[in-house]
Order: sequence, then structure tokens, then C-alpha cells
Amino acid sequence: MKNKKTIFIILGVTFVVLSLTLLLYLRWQFSAKTAKTAQIIPTPTIAEDLTAWQDQSGFTFQYPKNLTLDPHDEDEENYAHLELSSATSSGSLIVWAKDTTASDIDELVDQEDAKGFIDTSLSGERAKKILTSKDTQKISTSTIYNGYLYQIEADLADSDYWNRIYNTVSSSFRFIPAGDRVNGENTPQQVETSQDSSQGDTTEGEEVIE
Repeated sequence: MKNKKTIFIILGVTFVVLSLTLLLYLRWQFSAKTAKTAQIIPTPTIAEDLTAWQDQSGFTFQYPKNLTLDPHDEDEENYAHLELSSATSSGSLIVWAKDTTASDIDELVDQEDAKGFIDTSLSGERAKKILTSKDTQKISTSTIYNGYLYQIEADLADSDYWNRIYNTVSSSFRFIPAGDRVNGENTPQQVETSQDSSQGDTTEGEEVIE
């Protein structure tokens, strides 16, 4: 009688252990499947509609059409003073065309007497990039072409946003031969292309400034 009772106890304990083991296994399987299903799906990149500006100073570039472009017609000192601004993000970007006494970009760097310039290019021309942070953080690229100084300068108050705009403008910036210019006038132009908003600086071999 005792033996039967002992056997029933053993069988009961074994049944409970096996049931708990099976339950834990099923819960583990369910958790693993749920975790796999809940993996983060990368957010699709946002494409921006771009428009183009052709300037009488002999260059063109693209920028998101939701930005406001002020050509600063009141500026009678510089050949181009094009300011891009946003209604939603603080900061700005300015494309300049100016007179300079420097004969090339190296002489300009010597005149500026600044440190930390990085070699880059703009429309295939040798250029220098620098990041400054005196009052506000700014990034600029400068080159000398046909005796004139061209600069793209971004105020990085909203650094993520304006770094992206800076990359869009600088990577699409092109000098235009005189014969290819549209009546030698400032001309806003619509472009059919759109651009991935995550695009970075396309210049190769550059050092990253932090």
C-alpha cells in the first residue's frame, strides 16, 4: 500500500515538473517570437523636393524648395549674397561671391590667419572648409575661381538641419561657363530631382571636425 502511495507521489511530482518545464518552454518560445516581431524597422528616408538657383555671378546650386531664398538686392558690395532660411528651424545658410586680393585658396588661408582648415573641393575647384564656434557655430567652404571668392557659409543654430542643407547646397554647387548662362540673370529654376534627406557631405577624404 505504501509502495503504491509512493509511486503515485512520484508520478504526481514528475507530472508537475514536466508541466512546469513545458510551460516555461512555451513562454520562452512566445517571448522570443514576440521580440523578433518587435524589432525596430528603420524609418524610411524622406525625399525632399529641390529647386535650383542660377546666379548672374556664374554659378548654380540646388536647395529644398520649402526654404526661403533672400537675394539681398540691397547689398551693393558683394556680387552674390543669397540667404536661405527656414520658417521652422533656427539658423541660415549664405552663398557669397566677393572680391578678393588673394590669387588662390592657399593665399586666402594665409590672409585669414586661421587654424583648422580642411582640404575639400567645390565644383571641382580646390577649396577649404572650416568650422568655427565663436558666437555661434558655423561651417563654411571657400574657393577662388576666376579671381573671385565664393563661399558657402551655414549658421548651425540647428546643427542637424543646417548641416544637411549645407551638404545639399555644396554638393550641387556648380560654376557655369559664360556661354551657358541664362541671359546673365538671376534665375530660379525648378528641378525634377528629389534628394534623400539623409545625404551627407559627398566630398571624399575629408577629416571630420568636432
